[in-house]
Amino acid sequence: MLGVGLQRVYRQGRKALALAQQDPSPDHLHAWRKQVKYLWHQLQVLQPIQLGQLTALAEQAHTLANTLGDDHDLAVLAHTCLAHPDWFPAGATRQTLADLMARRRTLLQEQAMTLGHRLYADKPSIFVDRLREYWRAWRGKAS
Repeated sequence: MLGVGLQRVYRQGRKALALAQQDPSPDHLHAWRKQVKYLWHQLQVLQPIQLGQLTALAEQAHTLANTLGDDHDLAVLAHTCLAHPDWFPAGATRQTLADLMARRRTLLQEQAMTLGHRLYADKPSIFVDRLREYWRAWRGKAS
């Protein structure tokens, strides 16, 4: 059933957001990104039932997934650079690079939290009820 699956994905996304906010480790942020992408794909499929609203919602989810993806890419790059100190033998260069990546990750995470709180503002049941109303209105027009 569409509503059940949508509600589960939305609920899991909210839980992943809460965990990432409590502990913004690369693993938690990446797990949240996966949940956001699941929601994004569901919204893409549902867009035709309420083009304006669901297109905007899908775009928010896509932007959030990309922001979290950029953060994850930097986390992997930072880890790789630390694992290979011979790539940047000058300690000052290594430290400058690490500082720049950390600053950028902080900004990306702040942006992600802002976007995430907006996207996951509703309780799952309210979110699904709203989409259910869109579905009913769309089916009424299609008849």
